[in-house]
Amino acid sequence: MRRYYIVRHGQTEYNMRHIVQGWCDSRLSGMGIHQADAAGKLLSAVRFDLVATGGQGRQIETANHVIMQNKQKHMVPFRPYEGLREQYYGYYDGKPEEEYHNELAPLIAEKKDIPVSQAKDLHSVIQEGIITMREMVELEGIVDYTHQAETYEKVKKRCLNAFEQIRRAVPADETNVLLVSSGGLLSVLLYELTGDERGGLCMNHGGVTYLEEEEGIIYIRRYNVNPEELL
Repeated sequence: MRRYYIVRHGQTEYNMRHIVQGWCDSRLSGMGIHQADAAGKLLSAVRFDLVATGGQGRQIETANHVIMQNKQKHMVPFRPYEGLREQYYGYYDGKPEEEYHNELAPLIAEKKDIPVSQAKDLHSVIQEGIITMREMVELEGIVDYTHQAETYEKVKKRCLNAFEQIRRAVPADETNVLLVSSGGLLSVLLYELTGDERGGLCMNHGGVTYLEEEEGIIYIRRYNVNPEELL
């Protein structure tokens, strides 16, 4: 049985400053380091066979903190998969979230039949379950007027291709994989792998989701666990 431990990177400096990241990058904040360490402590007894990231600094930094907490003192390969990078937001990469949210709000309001003023509070709209992160990825591919932002289908294709590469890289029996990526990408990957509606939601920074693969079918066993609540 293959087991996949999915971790969203810890909070970054850009997250703190409310800047859209995408293919831009920034280091983990103090809180982000704490979140990554907590995820590592929760998974400290797992003997990992592979660590997979999208190769972005915040993902690698999180993975390093997780592995540093591991009690299984063995060398584990780290492999970057470009298909696990966060969604590319085109023009809005590196821009203030407020500017981005103002552009998205009319699309969200129309899709969900809510006031534009409510839709502008994007974090609340997602947290309250009015719109899923997966649905956000669909809209984010539309709103970029430069037409450079990735569409849902493009994100879906590349992340599923990357996951298939990971599957081929490890044995089918009793294998443990640590996969660290970002919120938008993970909402697409988890939903498309499992068909489970929870997968399309938004994992918290440092949150952990447990997947198991049995006879080629992948299941979410636990979703978005907060390590600090269990330690």
